[in-house]
Amino acid sequence: ASVSRAASSRFSLLSPRWLKRWTASAADLLFPPSCTFCDEPSSPREDGTLLCETCASRLGQARKDNCRRCGMPAPALKVDDGKCTDCRDRKFSFSEVRSLGLYENDVRQAVLRMKHHEQEHLAMALGRRLAALLEANPFTEPPELIAPVPMHWLTRLVRGTSAADTLARSLAAAVSLPVAGDLLYCRRLLKKQGMLLASERKTNVRGAFAASRRYDISGAKILLVDDVITTGATCDSAAQALLEAGAAAVYAVSVARGTGMRT
Repeated sequence: ASVSRAASSRFSLLSPRWLKRWTASAADLLFPPSCTFCDEPSSPREDGTLLCETCASRLGQARKDNCRRCGMPAPALKVDDGKCTDCRDRKFSFSEVRSLGLYENDVRQAVLRMKHHEQEHLAMALGRRLAALLEANPFTEPPELIAPVPMHWLTRLVRGTSAADTLARSLAAAVSLPVAGDLLYCRRLLKKQGMLLASERKTNVRGAFAASRRYDISGAKILLVDDVITTGATCDSAAQALLEAGAAAVYAVSVARGTGMRT
């Protein structure tokens, strides 16, 4: 599958290596690196993220018994042909889901913090944690392109950031895959999903997303990235738009998986 886009070249003036090393050392001396979640002094991990070992564990311990299709906790005895009791009778446009953890405790706090532009460094760190998650628990087929679930342009303007976009770019850099931040766009202002019932969430996002015609995604396997998946309505609507644009399969990954309001 080919993924193409007309884009302008960008150039940047690079500092000499010795100057970059010197300024980095001076910055570390004046402002010692700290964990992006707990703010305690911490050295970068092997993957380059600034998360201390304790927080990396607290924010990256995915359950072993989650349903591979919908991402919900599903003890092995309840799983039947890859579908658990929560998704056996449901149709999704995405094929599989992976999440770092449930939407509770530290993971919930991380998701809430990532919604603020001053916490983009935390989203970047968690994007690399998502990369580690997918390495340990890969999808049936490897994705070829990464795309964030978009928000409406006005919502992003007001908020000043998009956690899904930051997560997607950090994840893409870690796994060496292309990322298309504008592959999907949101057609209209949406109500906050967290304030709606499950049935209302489906209606709220139905037909809300569309794929840009600047990309050729025919036959592509695409990975959708979002900060939290609860009922799956938003990812399902976004995945449907990608399938309608020609994608062969859509997978989804998120920092958190909500367990409430499942009906």
